Amino acid sequence: MNSNCGSCNDQYLAVKIAGATDFIKSRTPIIPLIGIICGSGLSNLAASMIDPTIIDYSDIPGFAVSSVAGHSGKLAIGQLCGIPSAVLLGRFHYYEGYDLKSEVTIPVRVLANLGIRSLLLTNAAGAIDSTFKVGDFMNIDDHISFPAMAGINPLKGANEMGPRFVSLTKLYAPTGYEMITQAAKIAGIPLERIHNGIYINVSGPAYETPAELRFMRLIGGSVVGMSTTAEATVAAQCGIEQVIAFSMISNRCVLDRNALQYQEQPSHEEVLTAGKTHAEAARKLIDALVPIIANSLQ
Repeated sequence: MNSNCGSCNDQYLAVKIAGATDFIKSRTPIIPLIGIICGSGLSNLAASMIDPTIIDYSDIPGFAVSSVAGHSGKLAIGQLCGIPSAVLLGRFHYYEGYDLKSEVTIPVRVLANLGIRSLLLTNAAGAIDSTFKVGDFMNIDDHISFPAMAGINPLKGANEMGPRFVSLTKLYAPTGYEMITQAAKIAGIPLERIHNGIYINVSGPAYETPAELRFMRLIGGSVVGMSTTAEATVAAQCGIEQVIAFSMISNRCVLDRNALQYQEQPSHEEVLTAGKTHAEAARKLIDALVPIIANSLQ
């Protein structure tokens, strides 16, 4: 890890990205149409792929290694429901000590170099909206990034990687909710388990205070998590045509610490348990979603 890598120049990053891209290309001839990044407890997607090439992150030049339980740390490339896809089974996080620009978002730039046209981001998130239940799914219609507001931005520093100023007005595909709803019908997931809302990104790893969560609800937040927004932002700079993202609800947030139903503290074990319990539904949702995304690119 190198938390000071924000000072690394873009020429160094370009070499790093090219090295990772060339290594992956040497392992498989597949040019992926869709890239997928799996969140906590959602790394079972490779089971749906036909004879995938699986590469450990530790073997890919320039890739970091996730230290968080629930992130298996492998890249799988192959046919997913008949669509050439690259699936990142786990991600890196800012709270692990990784730099957003030079480490956390490098996989997105590599996926762009490999040729993906659509990026599907998934995560496990806590529900601020009291109507959401554990195991539900929420299309990310927009986001609020507290790290970015604090100046922790993956585009900060020297810039030779794309546009200096990147518009995020249409960051997430406007048809994302429609596509996820369509996929849910195919996967047999009740539509009352599918939501549309705003994802709030915090740096972590501490969970939020009840006061912070009440503030997040006040400004329109639906769920809160510790990832995703930096990856989506870099995808926009890379010119990836389409970004779709959804959260699997892993826990309900504690907005009132005196409420009797909230005697237990939130924990990562709770997140992993929800991931294991609802992983099959998530896999079926993605299996149905991938061909829909591919059709939307035609």
